Amino acid sequence: MTPESAASRDNAGIDLGVETAIALVTDICAKVIGKTADPGLGFIENGGDSLGAVRAAQLIGRSFTRDEPIEFDYVDLLECPSLVEVATLIVRLQ
Repeated sequence: MTPESAASRDNAGIDLGVETAIALVTDICAKVIGKTADPGLGFIENGGDSLGAVRAAQLIGRSFTRDEPIEFDYVDLLECPSLVEVATLIVRLQ
């Protein structure tokens, strides 16, 4: 199952909880980085790079959508000190 399809299934008209958002954000970032990601670390600290951040932000924005993708870009991903903070931001943006 892709991160997008998992998010679509889990996000069928209900607000995602922070725990679910953490799991999805961590999974997306791990897939982009190519290794297991630690939700307590930021994207770069997990081994990501700027091009990967652009890709991960696109996937995150599309994965957490209802009618339209949320307003989330790679700067948001890079500015958050941890993937937990990314997930918390995503939940607030929904």
